[in-house]
Order: sequence, then structure tokens, then C-alpha cells
Amino acid sequence: MAKYPKGEVEYAKTYLKKLFAGRNKTLYTNVVRVSSSSMSRTIQVFFITKNQPVNISAYVAKILGVSIDRDHLALKMSGAGMDMGFATVYELSRSLYGDGYKLQHRSL
Repeated sequence: MAKYPKGEVEYAKTYLKKLFAGRNKTLYTNVVRVSSSSMSRTIQVFFITKNQPVNISAYVAKILGVSIDRDHLALKMSGAGMDMGFATVYELSRSLYGDGYKLQHRSL
């Protein structure tokens, strides 16, 4: 687990809640790398606004407390045996709204 300053985490939460307000809350994930042991994934998270994809991976990483892969502009999620893109969006939704199903997920 990566540690981020509390102010950065709160800013990320505020920014994403404002970005998602009053819109279709569908997030798109793209798995760009799988570790050789298959126990972690590097995942990009996008939100579509004004018909343009916005990479929100760094904000999501700060909220979830996971590390950022700066080479791929993505976050690193540990785990295997499930859809890690869905797990990422579920955890983000739980962190922001207290309900894992407020945000929808689509894989790229």
C-alpha cells in the first residue's frame, strides 16, 4: 500500500465526485500489464467527458492507496482470480459513496 498525504487523498475524492456529478457514472479500465507471476495488474482508469477520455488513474490510486506506474500512467492492483478492473471500480465506488455499485465498469 502506498501512502499519500491526507490532503491529496481528500482533493482526489472531491475532484472525482465533482467530475462524476450528474453524469453517467461509467468508468472504463484497460489492463496494460500483468506481472509475470499473474498476481498484480497495471490498470488505466478512464472517464468520458465531453466525448473525450480522461485518464483518472492517479486520482484513483491515491484514493485506494495503491502505487502509480508512471511509465503507463496507470495504477498497480494486486490480486488474481477475478476481474481486477471491476474490483478497482468497485473499491473506488465504495470509497467515494459507501456503495460499491454507484459506479459502473466497462473494460476496454
